Amino acid sequence: MSEVYRETLVARAPESMTFDLRLPARPRLDLALGTIEDGAVTFRVSVRPAGGEEAAVLERTVTRPHRWEAVLV
Repeated sequence: MSEVYRETLVARAPESMTFDLRLPARPRLDLALGTIEDGAVTFRVSVRPAGGEEAAVLERTVTRPHRWEAVLV
């Protein structure tokens, strides 16, 4: 996007991705969000501890296409 290249996971709305992970104590997620769509796109990251309830840790709506928005969770 805008000739800035990153390692990416690509999906089209309303698709979702799920990953089973073991996280360390006090984990941190450093990522960049972006879209090529002209309309608003909402990104959501949630976690669910084993045997626990799912909780959203990030919900961000991107409205400007073709640029990266850095996010630290």
